[in-house]
Amino acid sequence: MNTQPQSAFFSAEEAVHHQPSVGVAVPYELVNDSRLVGRDVELEVLRAFVRDALTDGATLVVRGAAGSGKSEILEAGAGSAAAAGARILRCTGIRGGRPPELSGLLQVLWPVLGDARRLLTGRQFHALETLLVDGAPAPQDRGRMSFAVLGTLEAVSADQPLLIVVDNWDALDEPSRDVLAFVARRTAGQPLGLLMTVRPQHTRPASPEGLPELLLHPLSRAQSAALLAKTRPGNDPRTERELLATAAGNPLALLELPTQGDHSAPYLPASSDRLAAALAPRAAQLPAATRDLLLVAALHPTADIPALLSAASRLGGLALDLAAVEPAERQGIVMFDGMRLHFSHPATAGAVAHGTDPRRCRSAHAALAAELKGGSVRHMWHLSQAVEGPTRNSPPASKTCTATRCDRTSRPPPSVCCGALPTCTAGPRTRVAASCGQLNWPTKPTGCAWRGPWPTVHCASRWDPWAPSAPKH
Repeated sequence: MNTQPQSAFFSAEEAVHHQPSVGVAVPYELVNDSRLVGRDVELEVLRAFVRDALTDGATLVVRGAAGSGKSEILEAGAGSAAAAGARILRCTGIRGGRPPELSGLLQVLWPVLGDARRLLTGRQFHALETLLVDGAPAPQDRGRMSFAVLGTLEAVSADQPLLIVVDNWDALDEPSRDVLAFVARRTAGQPLGLLMTVRPQHTRPASPEGLPELLLHPLSRAQSAALLAKTRPGNDPRTERELLATAAGNPLALLELPTQGDHSAPYLPASSDRLAAALAPRAAQLPAATRDLLLVAALHPTADIPALLSAASRLGGLALDLAAVEPAERQGIVMFDGMRLHFSHPATAGAVAHGTDPRRCRSAHAALAAELKGGSVRHMWHLSQAVEGPTRNSPPASKTCTATRCDRTSRPPPSVCCGALPTCTAGPRTRVAASCGQLNWPTKPTGCAWRGPWPTVHCASRWDPWAPSAPKH
């Protein structure tokens, strides 16, 4: 039985120097690779893999975080192999649930069962059919299943070069993962290739061990800016800085993150349906206590764990302890350093909070405000986001204004002016944070206690105190 000749993990830079097998020349130019900005080295590795796979057999595991472009790399490889005359078989793992046993293998084998009946002996085909129809084999029969599938794929590839494309190998059912990993190690000498994607996992195998691996690293800032310019041109400099900071080199986040102008109060970190499904696919299945903890953490990512647990307890009405952190850690959503929660990616905060009902979001802001020092910037900002309904009118001149001193800025501090919503000025153009987004006082209100110069106020419906351009109070 053939074995995979090379069992090594290598980065894209190392893999580009990997010498391909000598075989029959076939076209292997990648199809539709122009949309993969910043992946030139990875695409060169893919070209070498396709050439090897269609001549002497090869396997490549593409590993990267959610949204890093694994599926796009997969499609580029499949398109190139199809253009070279190869037959493409596919299967896809679905995250967020428990796939039926053998469902991955059935996706791969169903299109070739007719060929298998013609190419295999009656006994071989009957054995394969029995294993598939009867469901997942017992552990002692797993070896028979693996050899039966390998024999089928080898027979089919003898008629026509074959590329098996497996998206989300780590999300397949266990028997399918095991059999495909077995086949992946035995492609040498056949026009048979396996191209698989996996993402790093805490509770599942990160990738089949001992197979060539292509690592997808985050895009550099220059590459990220180039992708934005190509796919989302016309952003102003501040919006572009915020998108680049939140996306942190993740291509899907760069494409999907809404801009600040796309939102309305109360504040939630930016996200989208597609981004939430990629970064936190099973967040809805977490215990209610864990979901409450993640929501308040998303709204105040710099808070220590005691404050977050207290706020989440207020929100859910039940006392929480550190046990609420564990389910999110197991899913790889957060990491806990003993004092703070850190989301696995900056955009994961928006993913876990995406779709939260506005009333619940306001309650979470109110719970956080109750845990913060009264009069602080963030205390009053959370209070402003907890208020429902707009305050459209300017404050009455007859009322007295009280202001909270802010020692780290020369601009008017966060204040509760004349009973209106808390406001804060920030940045060179001075923006004001108010839940209604309608307050605009070009001159100092009558009776205001602020004694410094009063700048022009520019309304901004959603000021994010953790955005790159926000002041540090």
